[in-house]
Amino acid sequence: MQGQPRPRPFSGLQYRFDQRRRATLFGIAVALLGVAILLWPRDHPVAPSQGDDIATLAKLVNLPAVPVSTHWSVGPISATDLGRAPGPGDWYLDATITFSASDAAKVSGVEAFYKSPLLAGKLMRIDDTHLRLILNTQ
Repeated sequence: MQGQPRPRPFSGLQYRFDQRRRATLFGIAVALLGVAILLWPRDHPVAPSQGDDIATLAKLVNLPAVPVSTHWSVGPISATDLGRAPGPGDWYLDATITFSASDAAKVSGVEAFYKSPLLAGKLMRIDDTHLRLILNTQ
């Protein structure tokens, strides 16, 4: 054992200060943190498929007047509804809207309700105050 250098105290700590090793460990820690963030369970909001909420309906279509009440539903379009093969993002809105008599008289056509992506459909008058609106994506 003569002629050999004497081991320094705390010689195992030299690896702790090596820049390459420290950068590698830091990279692994950041990668694990990223995976943990991606895999953390969280609630994904699901769009409502039907409702009576006027505010939600107003987000989907242009309302020419404030309705008294409404009932609406949304869903995927089938090939029979559209007359052609629907795309994966095609959907429809079916709404029964009640306006006051004066506001219902102001509604002239389905074009007043169009809001992207719902740019095709039809409007039917049930009576003086009730309208049925069916819109779909193009």
